[in-house]
Amino acid sequence: MPEDEAQLARAAHGFLHGLEALHKADFVHQDLRWTNVACTAERAYFLLDLETYQWADQTPQIHLHMWEGLLQDCKYTTASDICLLGRMLCGLYAMQQALTPDGMAFKHIISQPVGQALTAAQLLSHSWIACQGLDCRVAGAQPNERYVG
Repeated sequence: MPEDEAQLARAAHGFLHGLEALHKADFVHQDLRWTNVACTAERAYFLLDLETYQWADQTPQIHLHMWEGLLQDCKYTTASDICLLGRMLCGLYAMQQALTPDGMAFKHIISQPVGQALTAAQLLSHSWIACQGLDCRVAGAQPNERYVG
């Protein structure tokens, strides 16, 4: 688990790339929690456990207690995933510590209610994440390897 703000930003960066790919394909993860992520020796974080994924904007086939307040019109949406990621990140001790102004701004943005959630792509452009776009290698892709739809 991330132990400081730099590691936390790197984790969020990796998770957002995973969600961006899922969301572009019209899927949602639905089960974002620390037991469903992995971290390499280089501290690159990525999502695991896609057994609960489904099409976006559908009524879930299952119901998890952590979805309280995340459904929109009884449907789990890409915004639901973003809000669940916010809960996951904000629950960490590292996120409770003194953060830089960019870190505080990101924490505020990712803590918004589901109806006000930004997209994964929008969050990747936040200065705290510092994503390099197509040249970004945080999620393991090589330059220009990512799908751009």
